[in-house]
Amino acid sequence: MATTIKQIAQKIGMSLPTVSHVLNQRGQFTEQTRRRVFDAARELGYVPNAAARTMRSRRTHQIGAVYLNAPDRVAAVPHNHFLIAGVNAGLEQAGYVLCVVRATDVTDADAGESRVFREKILDGVVVLNAIPEEVERRIEQLVPAVVWADTNHWLERGCVRRDEVHAGELAAQALIAGGAGRIVWVGPVHVFDSEGDHYSFEHRRTGAKRAVEAAGLEWNEVNVPPQWTPEGHRAIRSLICPHTPADRIGLLAYDGVYRAPQVLNVAMLERRRVGVDFSLAACDDTPLLSDQLPWLSRVEFDRYTLGMRAATMILKRLDGENESCLSELHRDRLVAGSTSVLLKPGQGPGDFPIPEEEVL
Repeated sequence: MATTIKQIAQKIGMSLPTVSHVLNQRGQFTEQTRRRVFDAARELGYVPNAAARTMRSRRTHQIGAVYLNAPDRVAAVPHNHFLIAGVNAGLEQAGYVLCVVRATDVTDADAGESRVFREKILDGVVVLNAIPEEVERRIEQLVPAVVWADTNHWLERGCVRRDEVHAGELAAQALIAGGAGRIVWVGPVHVFDSEGDHYSFEHRRTGAKRAVEAAGLEWNEVNVPPQWTPEGHRAIRSLICPHTPADRIGLLAYDGVYRAPQVLNVAMLERRRVGVDFSLAACDDTPLLSDQLPWLSRVEFDRYTLGMRAATMILKRLDGENESCLSELHRDRLVAGSTSVLLKPGQGPGDFPIPEEEVL
């Protein structure tokens, strides 16, 4: 026979409501009280009944993470993983389960086929990254509680986003301070028609251009796809192998995940040296990039923490605290690295400035 909450309460001499609240992670209790309840539950073999809890609370305690993860787009935005990990960590602490939902399951044509919407399995959803506008509208119709994390959707409440204009400014200013006399934006090309360009495409460019022009420099740009192409290689090669050797070129990469590594790969093949023949800075990073290219000058983007903030916001919305869910615009910091600084004429490789923390 299954163990009940009443039996746990009797065993440790606590009230039934207290035990129930602790097991369902509601309310504030001391660590000692929580430990006594959970230790007794494990000793008695207590297994929560999710169906019964749903009937009592009218909540499923499941939140959906909606993003582009269709079978033909599994790697469309690989760094979404860090956002999802942050959302999951925040929800897990409150006793919620996060489940991944394909954006294609939300369209008018497919919503009727998806159990998560047909059977109202979800209490709310966190939408990640850029998705089609028709999906955004449909989500607002299907789900009462929604939070938009790093998406094109921006409202007075219910959104968390990075200040991408500021990110572009920081990266450009690093190149200017490092001695670049001509800065070139290495940006993304338009790839997908359905969801439109992510807001960061234009916001980072706007911030970078503002900083470059404020320094009295001319704005230049090229756009290359995320994957290697002969055209992209030639475009980057023309920048790091200028006709005038005295050009002090600074390349401003839209992202550190694709374009910055592309620039470094072309430089390796063309025997060009970052910090000597050109400088480089990126407008974002990921933990993987920080591990692989710790010396890259870049603007840090903590997607995990952004996901945690999104989790906090969706929990507030579920508790009816919509008024306190003002949208948040997060600023990050510049990681100086060493690639944004150009050697001055007459200096040799031995004069190359290496940040103190990077000296081996």
